[in-house]
This record gives sequence, structure tokens and C-alpha cells, in this order.
Amino acid sequence: MAPCGFYTQLLANSTRCSENHCASITDTTDWSRFDYYASRIKALGYFGNEYADQEGVSWNLPSDIFRKYELPTLTLSRLFLYRGSRWLLPNLTRLRWNIYDFPYTDHLPQFLGPNLTSFALALQPQYLESPEDILETEERIARLLVVLAELCPNITELEMYPEYSSNVVVASRRFAYQCNKLEGYHVNTTQHAPLDWDFLLHLATKPHLRKAFLSLDADTADLLPLLSSPPIYHPFPALQVLYLKAYRLHYCTPLFAAMQHCRLFSLIIEVETQPLASDVIDLYHALHRHCAKNTLHVLRLTQLLLILEEDEFPPSKSDYLIDIAALSPILEFPNIRVFILHIPLYGWLTDEDFRAIGDAWPGLIKFSFLQTWGTPAIPPGTWEGVVSLVQRCPLLTLLHLLFNATRNVDEALKFDNRLHTQLRYFDVVDSPVPEDPGVFAQALFAIAPRIAYVDLSGPWEMEAAQDGPLAFDPYTYRAQVDKIMCEMRRERFGNLYTTDIFGAKEIADAVDSQPKEWNPWA
Repeated sequence: MAPCGFYTQLLANSTRCSENHCASITDTTDWSRFDYYASRIKALGYFGNEYADQEGVSWNLPSDIFRKYELPTLTLSRLFLYRGSRWLLPNLTRLRWNIYDFPYTDHLPQFLGPNLTSFALALQPQYLESPEDILETEERIARLLVVLAELCPNITELEMYPEYSSNVVVASRRFAYQCNKLEGYHVNTTQHAPLDWDFLLHLATKPHLRKAFLSLDADTADLLPLLSSPPIYHPFPALQVLYLKAYRLHYCTPLFAAMQHCRLFSLIIEVETQPLASDVIDLYHALHRHCAKNTLHVLRLTQLLLILEEDEFPPSKSDYLIDIAALSPILEFPNIRVFILHIPLYGWLTDEDFRAIGDAWPGLIKFSFLQTWGTPAIPPGTWEGVVSLVQRCPLLTLLHLLFNATRNVDEALKFDNRLHTQLRYFDVVDSPVPEDPGVFAQALFAIAPRIAYVDLSGPWEMEAAQDGPLAFDPYTYRAQVDKIMCEMRRERFGNLYTTDIFGAKEIADAVDSQPKEWNPWA
């Protein structure tokens, strides 16, 4: 819940204050009920089902539906004026300030109390326009960051999403130098100069740093081996959550050799240019040699956009083939629960490969292989492999993969509608699909009767899709699949399901509730 909403709720529960008579609350006894609730608040701006270290996923999801109460800025101003204390939430330990809290940024210092340990700032969601006076606000934030360590002597983490102006980045680095107990520094510096060597050394020597964002260029990558030299020897000794951003993938690989032995829980890498398959293989081998096998739960490697001047698309098989041999080093990490590979590569997984992945990672929750990019040829995997993967991974909720959906449909139908499957999101990228949407719907219903979303999106110009039904009207095809599956659900499960997927209450409840077992942070 956003801070503005929570304060209105507190006022309603305690002082019964309205904007017109807030100024009359001056007696100390009038605040006793308010103080009772205020002292119990430990986190503000987070979702109820959110876990620690999920900022990289959830910061971009502020929603107006969580703002159950609207608080005029004048009321908040009067509240601070007549309260007569420095902080309203003296025991607040975690604070996220998002775009819906933007109008109250003038009062942000009043939320930065002595017990605050984590401060996250996310004023620019990617799907919303930035506020008009964002530059002026960033100037105020930069001034605040300079004194943040002094205002909050117990603070250990700073996270900022997405990119901010250079003065804010400079101020955040000053905070990192001032914070003696630094445990988390996640500040996106992509639009500015990469980390200078002195600052990288500073982060590498922090004994308790467990969460970091690092942006690397060619010059910094060449110096990474020096991190294991005197006087450091063992850089980033406590690192658990690492977000790397680099122009090329091979800039990142030397870091793991320099760390020698790490216990990463989550590794997210975003590159700007297309890597060769050999670069991906080198990365996986480096993780296999230098990362503890039992600690890694999340592994994401993504490229958001193509650079037409440099990238090869569609990719050739000779330089960009990713098959089970390429994945074999990381199959020895038994606790992988989120695996995402979104790189324009030549994907090639067979039914036997899907079985091997399921055997290696039985706790998988999300598996996404080349989603968005597709493949330039018809992949060898079929429904038989998909069934094997779903059977072996009972917690699997999201599946994006390439396979030939026209083959071995009978293997899917043999799955016999197992009701305990958790699969809710299914994306076949640009895989070939049957001409009849009913055949595809029946096969999918057999392995995932409670599917919430089916995506058949893809580049469509690939060979695999050129001659199939998706080449003509993929949207109508998907609509027909949704409709057929809804009808089958209603026939099997009764009136709990309507013919409209959004009316399927059980699906909506399951997706919204996000049970703990679906979450790698649980």
C-alpha cells in the first residue's frame, strides 16, 4: 500500500480526522491511538505477498488498485505540521517510494527515521510517463542522498529504479562511501559512465554487501582479474543477489573467476548486443567452476533489443546454436527455480532434453527459453517433451519454449487432466502449431486445465511460422484456443468457470494469491 493510502487509513482509525479539522488536533492525548498504529508499521510501499530481494521484479508494478485511500497533499502537510514530531513512523525499517507517492516527495525526509534499513526509489515505471517536474524532484533526491547515511544511521540498502540523472547517481555513490554497514547497492548507471575502478574496488571490499548492481564496459572488464590480487584477494565475499548490465556478455564472465568462489542466490544479466553461443557457454562454465551449486535459485540472461548494425537475426546455426550441451554446466545446479534465457540464439532442444531439464531442476517455477526471439527452424521437441517437463516440475507456473506443437499430440492427451498442475502461463513463441486450434487447445488442456494465459506471439517471419496458421491471423487463432479451453473447463469443473477466461474465479484467485510454494524467495 502506498504511504499516502496508509496515512489516510491511520487517520480514519485513530483520530477520525478530516481535512477541515486536522488543525484542531494539538492535544497529546489525541494522538495516542495514532501512535499505537504508527509504531507497528515496519514496511511501507510493498505488496503483501512480496519477499525480500524482489525489488528487481516488483518495483515496476505500482498499481492504483492498491491505493484504497486518497490523501490530499494539504492534509499530509497539516498532519506533519500539527503532529510536532520528526517522524510519524518511528519503527519503519523498509520504505519504497514509487510514482504514486511522487506528489508527497517534499515530505520524504519525514519518513526516513532512525530505524530505517532499506530505502528503494522507483519514480519512473516503464509503462507510465514521468512526472512533468521530475528533474526538479531528482535534484531534491540528490540532495537527500548526500545526507541519507546521516539521517538514517542504521540504513544498509539503497535501490533505485530505473535510470536517473548523473547528479543522482553521483549522490548515490557518495552514500555508498558513507554507509559503513552497506549490504545492498542497486543503482542503475547504464545511461552514464560505467563504474569507475575506485568505486568498484570500494564495493568489492564491503564485507557484508549481499546485493549489487554493476554496469561493465570493456575497460572495466579488463581490470576485473585484479580484484583477486592483493590487498583484496576475495572480492564480494557475501554477495547473494547480483544484477549485471554490459554491452557485451563476455565483459561479465571474468568477474566470477575473480570472485573465485561465490554463493549467489540470484544472477540477472542484461546485455545490449547479441552474444555468440560460445559466450553463453563460457558464462555457464564460469558459474559451474566458481559458484556454489546449492545456492543458485534464479538465473536470467536477457537482451531487450536488437542492434541492427551488429546483431545477426535470424541467427545462424554455426555460431549461435544453444542445445542441451550448452546448458549442461548449469544443469548441475539442483535448486534452480527460475531459468530465463532471452537472447536471439538458435535454440535446439529435443524431447530427451526436456526430460533432462525436468530431472535436473524439479523445483522449477519459471522456464523461459528464447521467448520473444524464436528460432529460424522447426525445433525437434514435441508435446512428449513438454509433458515430461510438466510432470517432473510440479511447481511450474510459467513455460515459454520452442517445440513442434503439431507432433505427438496423443502424448499430451494421455496426461489425463491432472488437476494438481500449477501451470498458468504458456507461450509457444513462434513454434509450429496445428491448423485446428481445437487440437492445440485439447492438448494444452490435458496438461494445464487451469491455464490463465496463452501467448502465441513471435516474429512470425520465421520459417516455422511462415506456412502455418499463425502466419495468417495469430490473434484469431489464440482467441479460438482461449474460447475452446474455457468451454472445456466449464464442462469439466462446472459453473465455477464461465465461457470467459476472466470469469474463471479459481484461476483468478490462484494467480492473485501467489502461494508461497510458487515463489523462489519463499
